[in-house]
Amino acid sequence: MSSALAAFAQGIAGEQRGGTLKPLLATPTSPHLLLLLSSGYPLVRASTDAGIYLAGGLLFGLSFDLVNLPASFVLFVTAVLAFSAVGMLSATFALVLKRGDPVVWLFGALSWVFGGVFFPTDALPS
Repeated sequence: MSSALAAFAQGIAGEQRGGTLKPLLATPTSPHLLLLLSSGYPLVRASTDAGIYLAGGLLFGLSFDLVNLPASFVLFVTAVLAFSAVGMLSATFALVLKRGDPVVWLFGALSWVFGGVFFPTDALPS
């Protein structure tokens, strides 16, 4: 989640800090492709890390007997696409505001609160 949310904004912010955003936008590369390629490595890296963690779990006896692997893959792809859409919205804030981006902060804070990081979710009102 955090990689898909932050990768796009970090890619744009890195290009802005490096002074290469304007020259890149002047090339014949489409802005969509530029955004996708600038954030592609962090997404692939996070997915590879998750695969390594699962493989490590297999080495320590994790069982996938009751797991529906095709459904899990579809859910994974859907989640990455959904969080990437919010990440692209975050990149627009980083591009327009040229500062920190409130979308990732808000989304992350709400995820921590409703995910039970600060206190049990049973303590939340229904």
